[in-house]
Amino acid sequence: MSIGKIEWVCWSLIVTSGGMLIYGAESLPEAIYDPLGPAGFPKILGVIIVSLSAFQLAAILLNRSNRHDQKVGQPQSGWLKVVVSIMAVLLYVTSLAQSWASFSISTVVFLATMGFAMTSFTFSRLPFVLANAVAMGLIVSYLFTDVLLVAMPG
Repeated sequence: MSIGKIEWVCWSLIVTSGGMLIYGAESLPEAIYDPLGPAGFPKILGVIIVSLSAFQLAAILLNRSNRHDQKVGQPQSGWLKVVVSIMAVLLYVTSLAQSWASFSISTVVFLATMGFAMTSFTFSRLPFVLANAVAMGLIVSYLFTDVLLVAMPG
């Protein structure tokens, strides 16, 4: 399976999950007091996922047309990215379920791992990846704990 096929499989899974969110939100009951109702957030999230998938499709198609620019001996790290991503998700979920670390720390480590994998393991981008992971981890923790008042694990 080439990198192009991996991109298509991932893209189709993302589009399908966004469509399933939108479809599943349609079956939720109408709101009594809340203006958005229980279906508001899943619908918005589904629309965002499908919309961003359109941009990803354009990037895949543009990258496919530029494939002739790649060097012949250039290593492909597509499978490594997939394996690292799957392992990061499994460790993140397990860490939260088993309370190995707090939500904030687990989220920062998860985001840093995923960001490093998405940059094709480029060490020159690691400072930006770490800064982004810390900022996003703190924002998500603040959002869930102080704004939405959700009791987070850990």
